[in-house]
Amino acid sequence: MASARRAVDPSIHSGQGHSVAVCEALQTWFTHKDGQSITFVYVPSRLQWDVHYKAHEYATELKVALGPCPATSFDSLRMQAALSRGASWNVLFQDPEY
Repeated sequence: MASARRAVDPSIHSGQGHSVAVCEALQTWFTHKDGQSITFVYVPSRLQWDVHYKAHEYATELKVALGPCPATSFDSLRMQAALSRGASWNVLFQDPEY
C-alpha cells in the first residue's frame, strides 16, 4: 500500500519523475471513460493466498539493473550535496586563516 501511495504522490521525493508519469497515465485512463476506478486489496504475501502469491512471486522475480548512473534520485543528489559541504567544511576548518 505504501508503494501505491508513493506512486501517485507527485510531491518532491526520490522517484518523483516516476510518480508524475504514473499520475499522468492515470489521469488519461480516468478521463477516458466514466466509472473507471482502481481498488487496492491488501493481502500479506506471507499468507500465500493463491492468486496473490503467484502475482507476488512473478513481480519480485524480476531484478532490474540500476544502469550506468544509478545515483540520480533526489535523495542521492541531496546526500551528495551534504557530503560535499562536509568535505568543504573540513578543508576550511584546517586552514589557520579561517
